[in-house]
Amino acid sequence: MNARHHENKNLVLLNGTNFRGIPVNENYPLVVNYLETIQRVLDLALDQYNRLFIVRVDLHLPSRPECDDYPSEFGTDVISRYFASLNAQIQADLSKKRNEGKRVHSCTLRFVWVKERHEALQDHYHVVLFFNKDTYHTLGDYTQPGHNLSTKIVNAWASALGIEYFQANPLVHFPRDTPYYILGKDAYCFQSDYPLVFKRLSYFAKVDTKHYGNRSHSFGASRK
Repeated sequence: MNARHHENKNLVLLNGTNFRGIPVNENYPLVVNYLETIQRVLDLALDQYNRLFIVRVDLHLPSRPECDDYPSEFGTDVISRYFASLNAQIQADLSKKRNEGKRVHSCTLRFVWVKERHEALQDHYHVVLFFNKDTYHTLGDYTQPGHNLSTKIVNAWASALGIEYFQANPLVHFPRDTPYYILGKDAYCFQSDYPLVFKRLSYFAKVDTKHYGNRSHSFGASRK
């Protein structure tokens, strides 16, 4: 029988290095509930679209004084505001292209996020975004603003924080090694790619550096 998390008895800890026959991150204890959610979101996206463009990004909050009693400037809904802004930009982009007479593919934004804190006082978010690859297939140059997906991602964080793009840009980090994954159901390598992507995303299910019992969520995902 799998053990329960000592701070949140609703969370079940994974026993072993596989989840439903798929290898997972072996460097940390993982939460089964979170792994189930990650797979649900991934499979929902694949059910709707044959090909996915999956983006990894880290969102940091502005630095604050090193004082435990200093009030947080940002509410717990900051991450919800982020996804709302990003989705609004996507739908506006598609609407603009339709009005220009261009062919448009639908794009339902799906996501998984975790809030973590190491030794710093300020939280940060790890986020994975799922897009229809027929709609978005590249981040573009994310070193400067432009008409591309990376700019939308930064603009969404700026909107959520109530700051300007140039202020938000240093707070948005795309991993250097693998900022995105492409996953296609019809690709010959799908059977090998799916477990690799899931293993990378299983990092989101780790127990470490999350905060439990403080009335704020440390993990979330799109529901549909």
